[in-house]
Amino acid sequence: MATASPGKRVVIVGIQPVDGLKSTKLQHLLPDQGGMIDNIRAGVLNIQEGNPEIRPVTSQDVIKIFKENNEKLKELLFKAIPKVAQSRQCVCSRALEGAVIS
Repeated sequence: MATASPGKRVVIVGIQPVDGLKSTKLQHLLPDQGGMIDNIRAGVLNIQEGNPEIRPVTSQDVIKIFKENNEKLKELLFKAIPKVAQSRQCVCSRALEGAVIS
C-alpha cells in the first residue's frame, strides 16, 4: 500500500450520472450494487481489472489502517477539545432542551 500511486483513477459506485461531473481521473461510474459492502466490492474489483500490480486488500491491511486512523483521530480530538468554548450562546447549545430520550 505504501508504494501505491493514490488518485490515478476514480471509480464512483452507487450514484446516478450527474450532469457536469468532470474529472480527468474519472474512469467509471458504476450503478448501485444494493448495499454498502457490495458497492465497495464492485469498486475494488473494477479498479483491479487490468491492474495486476494492485493486490487485494487483506484484513491485516484494514486493521493496520484503522489503528493508524484511530491514532490520528485521538491526536485531533486532544487538540480540538480544549478549543471548545466552555459557555456557548448559540442556538445549538439549547437544541436538546426538553428532549426526552426513551
